[in-house]
Amino acid sequence: MSNRVFRILFGLLVFSAVAMLTYYRETDVTPFNSDLFFWALLFGSIAAFIDGSLGMAYGVTGTAFLLGYGISPIKAVAYIHIAEIFVSGSSGLNHWKIGNVDTKLFKKLLIPGIIGAILGALVITKVKIAYLSIVISIYLLFMGIFLIAKAYAKIKLQIKQKNSVVLPLAVTGGFVDGAGGGGWGPVVATSLLGGKMMPRKV
Repeated sequence: MSNRVFRILFGLLVFSAVAMLTYYRETDVTPFNSDLFFWALLFGSIAAFIDGSLGMAYGVTGTAFLLGYGISPIKAVAYIHIAEIFVSGSSGLNHWKIGNVDTKLFKKLLIPGIIGAILGALVITKVKIAYLSIVISIYLLFMGIFLIAKAYAKIKLQIKQKNSVVLPLAVTGGFVDGAGGGGWGPVVATSLLGGKMMPRKV
């Protein structure tokens, strides 16, 4: 990616973020919570740093934090995904700029991932699940255990860039992320890493 294209795309991303923040500032009547703001700033910065480096953790960490602060599950998931548009977007642009993006793999993951994410968002908003916060909390706990287990286990899974493998993986990752606020990285990135792919390409 040329510097000019990068600057244009990054500028559009920043402009969109500022426009959205301005809109919500004018329309949101919720009183400003300074404690929530500063804790969210701290946790969000740490989670974004980890996510940009490892390709995972922002959604799981952020959703768990918001649920712990008393935010409703549906709002917590929505807030995280709106933030990820800009957090993951800026991280992805920088990875693209320095040549870390495997375009063939990216194209295979893109559409199935979007479909899975839409289905996950529809499930969490349309299906009435009693004690939804407990369900999502258990899911996030499972994701944490899953990450630790994968970190210490000897992974023998071989993931190849075949449509029969990558497409279902992307749909699954998108679905659990859209429904639970996090999961794309733990499901997709760790599976691809287990397939002996270069970490910086994942």
